[in-house]
Amino acid sequence: MERDPELEALVRQKGAELEAALREGGSPLPPGLTGQDFVEWALADGERRARSPEGQALFQKMKRVVEEVAAELPGGVDNPDFLSRLKARSQGLFGGGGAASA
Repeated sequence: MERDPELEALVRQKGAELEAALREGGSPLPPGLTGQDFVEWALADGERRARSPEGQALFQKMKRVVEEVAAELPGGVDNPDFLSRLKARSQGLFGGGGAASA
């Protein structure tokens, strides 16, 4: 399956940025491994996890939290406080503590 050219460009850009940051930080990637390789691997792993039963269950919980927070605020997702409230409410979904609605 062919990927969107914009996504391809983003993968190349972020790969180069990752390589540069690691090199500048004194931890360059091993020979033969590029930042783009690492970004590709991360995308593939994320997709695999998202398609798993656990990932699907997490997405359903996240969807409920988004809907709940939007319903609580005037203007819903367009409310300026939406993102900060969503972040606070969803922390529990990712093991960061806080109270998440499930």
